[in-house]
Amino acid sequence: MRLFDLHCDTLYESFTKKYPLPKNDGHIDFARAARYAPYVQALAVWIPEDLRGNAAWDFCCRVMAHAERENIRLWRKGKSLDDCLKTHTRIGMLAVEGGAVLGEELARIDTLAVRGVRYITLTWNGANALGNGCLSPCREGLTAFGKEAVRRMERAGVTVDVSHLNEAGFWDVANMAQKPFIATHSNAAAVCPHPRNLTDRQFAAVVECGGLVGLNLCGDFLGTSTFEAVERHLYHFWERGGENTVAFGADFDGAVMPAEWDGVAVMEQIFDFLYRKNYDSDLLSRLFFGNCYNFFSRL
Repeated sequence: MRLFDLHCDTLYESFTKKYPLPKNDGHIDFARAARYAPYVQALAVWIPEDLRGNAAWDFCCRVMAHAERENIRLWRKGKSLDDCLKTHTRIGMLAVEGGAVLGEELARIDTLAVRGVRYITLTWNGANALGNGCLSPCREGLTAFGKEAVRRMERAGVTVDVSHLNEAGFWDVANMAQKPFIATHSNAAAVCPHPRNLTDRQFAAVVECGGLVGLNLCGDFLGTSTFEAVERHLYHFWERGGENTVAFGADFDGAVMPAEWDGVAVMEQIFDFLYRKNYDSDLLSRLFFGNCYNFFSRL
């Protein structure tokens, strides 16, 4: 089975709890993921809300250095995804969750791009120099600096991620974006009305721009931690033209999930559940791998 997952917090957990990425007791290790080939896992550097400015940047650099020391293959700058997968069937893709890492220095975007960062999630739940997250009391969207950062990210080849952003910020991105943007780990608000989920209008904007939406396995965003709930969100998105848009951004090691799901092993179970429901095999192939592969291969 092929798998491409858009978001996890495993890298942060590995760094802060000092356990190895290749084999551990968290949601993801690359030994447990040996059942998937090829397997591409976005490894996000989460920036805690209490870190800003140089402290956020220093923390991010230390976490990325940790990833580079681990015995896993990272998708490096200047190498195509195809070339990387020809030699290694399981690879990590660096990302940053929280634009606070930039402080107010746009040049850091270029540095992150050189280090192999493929997307930046503009905010977490609160506010930073770029704008306001979905739980911020401020109703304004992106700041002037945030809009400059979006333009710089597009020039640097770093994809804009709108998960966690408030709705005003989302529409600021949608109205100014010159390239496709993504929501790496967000679900359907019409199925489960949580501030972290996307409205149908928001989802339509991601579809229209050629972006991606990664389904999150967090029970609070699904409504309940069941495969039936996963199916309800998927079906809702598929009904709205999301066949080439919807993927998974499971949020492993960043969300509470049932112990019996066994972390990344659950993806095989979800595939089997959907396959037994007689969903088209090509649709499932795009969901679990193809949509992400096609998107990032074009970058």
